[in-house]
Amino acid sequence: MTATLAELEKCRADALEEAAKIADDWKGARSAIGPLHDAGVHFAAAQIADAIRAIAAKEGGTVMTLAELEKRNEWRCFHCDEVFQDEDDARQHFGSYTLDEPGCQLNALEGGILALYREAQKELMKYREEDHESYRAFHALGAAHTVALMRAEEKGYERGLADGRALAAKEARR
Repeated sequence: MTATLAELEKCRADALEEAAKIADDWKGARSAIGPLHDAGVHFAAAQIADAIRAIAAKEGGTVMTLAELEKRNEWRCFHCDEVFQDEDDARQHFGSYTLDEPGCQLNALEGGILALYREAQKELMKYREEDHESYRAFHALGAAHTVALMRAEEKGYERGLADGRALAAKEARR
């Protein structure tokens, strides 16, 4: 069933009106302390859900619970409205992590997919050429260590020469 904007607005207004009635009925329960409060909130939530289902039934639609949605094993993108029945297809579209950009939004990013692809190519090339920042930092540390070793060795050599000169001078005075 496809609803018109006026029908959706009426349904929304009915739901808000019913929710306001339920909230007025439970004002006292919201200020209660302990289990009574929890029971009141859960009961009010159940009444709101029943009211929404009744409005949807009156309008010829259906409302599914979260458990029913989870059983359906489908994922819908709210950007492009595409529905995925397979978890792997959904993961490919949405990404593996919470902060990943959905596939349909990649072209909306600055530069689009091509810019992301070129950036990934450049980074891969840097790794292949061993010219990445981590390689440069590693080699810089190695070079600094080599220079420090050479200076320490030269310092020791200079001390050895000074000790040798002092010993030779001491022998010459005898």
